[in-house]
Amino acid sequence: PEHQAAFSSGRPALSDVYRHSVSGAPSIALSVPVQRDGRVRWVLSARLNTQTLSQLLADQAVAPGLVAAILDRRMTLIARSRDHAAYVGKPATADLRAAAADHAKGTAELSTLDGMR
Repeated sequence: PEHQAAFSSGRPALSDVYRHSVSGAPSIALSVPVQRDGRVRWVLSARLNTQTLSQLLADQAVAPGLVAAILDRRMTLIARSRDHAAYVGKPATADLRAAAADHAKGTAELSTLDGMR
């Protein structure tokens, strides 16, 4: 689906989180259109392991006691700065879903899936 979106829109497209059919690892797919003479001719796609994105979050020096997260369009956790493996692929909390619906990015004081405020 994301490769078709990239082909028709001419813009990069990102999938929701899914389990890779061979490895079973939580993954996302990134598809990037390749244009020739002003038209999309091909689409390059790559599978990204969500652990890589979690490591990127961890590298951001998130303050102790805080959690950074990346959500897909379905409000499912793609990556998390703490205890990534335990929560990837799970739906975000109701308060996080509500906050994300109001703002595409930012900070908020919410409860985490592991019950921390």
